Amino acid sequence: MHERLHRLEFGARRGFGSVKVVAQIGETAWKTSVFPQKGKTEWVLLVSKKVMRAEDLAEGDRIALELELL
Repeated sequence: MHERLHRLEFGARRGFGSVKVVAQIGETAWKTSVFPQKGKTEWVLLVSKKVMRAEDLAEGDRIALELELL
């Protein structure tokens, strides 16, 4: 995990400092980007309503998430 965080922090970045990833929740996988929070060590992943419906998720649900850096 430390290596992945290092790649997020120092890897090739795109607009707004985003990093391209493949995200997977349950059986649903999609290509997207994660975005750093300014001044924090947190990252944001936007999850579409399509994915939320496919995985029967509601706002605030806890999830298991896999990210693969591209």
